[in-house]
Amino acid sequence: MDSPLTGEITLANHEIIPFNSMDFSVKKNITDSFGEEIAVHIDNETKLSNVYLNLNWDGVPLKSTEEEKSNGLKLKIRWFDINGNLIDPSIIKQGEVFKAKIQVEKTINRTLENIALVQILPSGWEIENERINPDNIPTKKPKNKFRTKTANVDYTDIRDDRIMWFFNMIRNEEVIEVEVKLRAVTIGEFELPPTLCEVMYDNKYQCIKAGRKVSVVK
Repeated sequence: MDSPLTGEITLANHEIIPFNSMDFSVKKNITDSFGEEIAVHIDNETKLSNVYLNLNWDGVPLKSTEEEKSNGLKLKIRWFDINGNLIDPSIIKQGEVFKAKIQVEKTINRTLENIALVQILPSGWEIENERINPDNIPTKKPKNKFRTKTANVDYTDIRDDRIMWFFNMIRNEEVIEVEVKLRAVTIGEFELPPTLCEVMYDNKYQCIKAGRKVSVVK
């Protein structure tokens, strides 16, 4: 840059944070005025044709207060270790691989289309994507299985922090079961968000399973 990037940030409490840099960008931490208006002034001496502003924030999510509900759909979740034994996910050892099995039951006698099942993960867990690492899929079948009539899942969307399944359930199809393989990676206490299942274009039919506190230990 031929001239410095100079100016000031004015917070809602009238505190002024000046900046002066020969770099193309300036980063300032703002610890006040959250949710309120702030003003940014760029001095005329800054000879730039365009200046862009970005406001980013991060923090620890509050505990979920979502209440459980069920209308037309019902959820059941079980947790298994890699050998198929039932476990309590409240405390998982770091590095341990385990599975969540989610059972969706239709409680009304009608076809439901465009159903979305969404499970967001606590930040101490990560998804073991078996589509990327098929060699890691265990060959031993778990001892504990839901008794289900499994429907076809039309699409599975795996993200860094969540997995989503999309499917239909025809009139005489009452239950579908899906599973996700997980790994505990970061030591600490975390909040497992609620599990949500709903008809996307008619959310009158939905089910919410409350979240819970979980821990990853050494």
